[in-house]
Amino acid sequence: FVTAERMLNPKYRYPLWELIYHDCNVSYWYWGDSSNNCPELIERRDALNMLYGTPPLYTANMTQFESLKELIVESYNRVSPLARRVAESKMIGFARLTDDMKVQQSQFDNGITVVANFSDSDFVHSSGKTVPAGKAIWFEA
Repeated sequence: FVTAERMLNPKYRYPLWELIYHDCNVSYWYWGDSSNNCPELIERRDALNMLYGTPPLYTANMTQFESLKELIVESYNRVSPLARRVAESKMIGFARLTDDMKVQQSQFDNGITVVANFSDSDFVHSSGKTVPAGKAIWFEA
């Protein structure tokens, strides 16, 4: 997938928009590339949404919705609680925690830290929390 190799590759992504505008503007994927556009990549998009503190965006017609409903509900439940918690917060920090850039961290001014692990192995954060491979976690400092 070109999307997975380039657009969703953490090596090429840096949240400049969110570092500047997160507390005053909501950013989404564009409609043609929504969170469920490639269902097999929805968890990677969820991890990016969590890392950037952005809400997911879903598009589907009624025939697609029936087959994607469970996946969309899981994604919504994974991402939306965090998006609500940091919606009006400034993103005050972003770092790549590993040399291969597959583990990244963002921090918000309300004390929430998000760690996304895009690698194939679990990662133990300096907080002692384990971030499962391919997932993101969040916690308050």
